[in-house]
Amino acid sequence: MKRYFIVLFLFSLLFTGLKLRAETDPKKEADKLYKAVLNEDFFDEKIKLGGKLGRVKIPETGKLLRQLLEDDSYWNRIAAAEGILAFGDKELDKLLVQTALKDFMIEDEVIRRIKKAPKRFLHFLESEYNPGGPEDKRLKVLETLSVMHFKETDSFLTALVLNKQSVDRKKACEYLLKNIKDSYQFSMKILDDPELREYALSNILQKGTYKDLILFTKILSRKEETRYTVLAYEAVQKWGNNNLKRTTFLNALDSQETELQESALYVFDNVLSGELKKKLGFLVSKGESQMVRIKSASRLLDYNTKDIVPYLITALKETYSIQPDDGIDIAVSFFTLGITDIFNKINNVLSQNDFEAIMDSIVSGLKRITKVNFGRSYIQWFDWSVYSGYSVEGVNIIQFLYSGFPDKRKKAVKASLKLLGYKNEQDYRIKRKIPSGPGENALLLALTDDLMKKGFLMDEN
Repeated sequence: MKRYFIVLFLFSLLFTGLKLRAETDPKKEADKLYKAVLNEDFFDEKIKLGGKLGRVKIPETGKLLRQLLEDDSYWNRIAAAEGILAFGDKELDKLLVQTALKDFMIEDEVIRRIKKAPKRFLHFLESEYNPGGPEDKRLKVLETLSVMHFKETDSFLTALVLNKQSVDRKKACEYLLKNIKDSYQFSMKILDDPELREYALSNILQKGTYKDLILFTKILSRKEETRYTVLAYEAVQKWGNNNLKRTTFLNALDSQETELQESALYVFDNVLSGELKKKLGFLVSKGESQMVRIKSASRLLDYNTKDIVPYLITALKETYSIQPDDGIDIAVSFFTLGITDIFNKINNVLSQNDFEAIMDSIVSGLKRITKVNFGRSYIQWFDWSVYSGYSVEGVNIIQFLYSGFPDKRKKAVKASLKLLGYKNEQDYRIKRKIPSGPGENALLLALTDDLMKKGFLMDEN
């Protein structure tokens, strides 16, 4: 009986050992986790399982991770990236880098994981850069390197920037300035490099102080290229005093370059003066581009005074026209370095939505100032304004007094009497000693004389 229990005990131990061995078999564990990844419906759990799979460090796991990385489901591919990070195999590391550069569905997730171990992946990233290779792949490698925020990656990009033979030095410069801590100092270093000057200036504008304003005022005094001049406008708006802003804005509007006028109208904000108001009014009717004319009218709304009414009415004649696609030739750095959206606005020209919004604001401004409302009707606003004593596009009420249409003359007489402060025509004739008679000439001449003395003949410009 005793022998029977001993045999049973030994058999039990053998069975338990076999069971435990089966449960801890790495191959089976890896296969189990692989299938679990495929079957998991929740993203976070799937990623955790991918990490667990990567920690089963046997050759079979590498094959399974490779299969996951090629799976149709991008969730499974991200789980593979998590597993490869834990697995630590050079071939898989290289494959992961290559995948990050071509699989846009998972590139952000892969790069986020690569950044956790930059030294481990840096060599593979750099080896993927081929100066003679396809441009899209080259730039993707540079972009990936730039977000690593690691000393070695900065050195790699710096070498490209300083190599004047490099086909990607400008792009490398853009990425470098966007990510390195001492980008201001580096910008000063490359400031006089003609190929990189625009990148340096745009970064100085972002990272510098008012002490750097002199760099930009020199650009204005030397009348450098348009793209540099526009950056100088930004610097003046950012750091200049009110007098410098007014002078620079006015000089820009006086420029013969439409691009400079358009830029200044977008850049300068809350810069007001009598000279500027007069110039803006002139450009509403005389500006070469629709953008200049419409933006000038829009900027006049900052004044909120009755003397801007004729210009706003003139602007209502505008109907949207498709703009030519010939904006300022400004490098991509200005868009990606986060300096300003001015270049984007100018190069994308005036959209119809922008146009409609400006026209609505002009109508609102007219309503606010005049307390009347004719919507967007140029004709109605024009007639009302002339009868109300305004001069619009050189037309004033005196011209209406001599209209060839009797009804128009009659209405002009009535409006003129009101402008001069008289109750009616009889009151005016008595006080001005104009005899009643069949003809109008005496009345019209008297009204003309009085209106001219009151300044109603004055042109809006």
